[in-house]
Amino acid sequence: MQTKFNVKIEYDTSLITDDIFPINESTTIVIMGVETSAKAVKAEIEKYILNLKILTIFLLTNDYKNIKHNIRQLKNSIDPADVRLRKRDSKSDKEVKNSFYYISNNNMDLVIIGNEK
Repeated sequence: MQTKFNVKIEYDTSLITDDIFPINESTTIVIMGVETSAKAVKAEIEKYILNLKILTIFLLTNDYKNIKHNIRQLKNSIDPADVRLRKRDSKSDKEVKNSFYYISNNNMDLVIIGNEK
């Protein structure tokens, strides 16, 4: 996008990781260039973000291990979408057992991020 619109885009590159951030985590994106080009880039970024879809699949332990072992092949097979594995170790995510209801411990997720295509 920088060469297409002849602008310079700056952002916090330390956030480019395989980590999954909370929904309230954000970064500033600075677009420098001619005003019309900067506004066009802003519109392209907004359009891209608005079209993103997120799918979360809860995993069992064996599924988690299998996907973790084959993550590279999975990422290549669904490119340009992105895949993240999340394993939560919080004590609040432990199983809740009660005689009236049961909530399973879904502390391992496969998160797929991409557009509808």
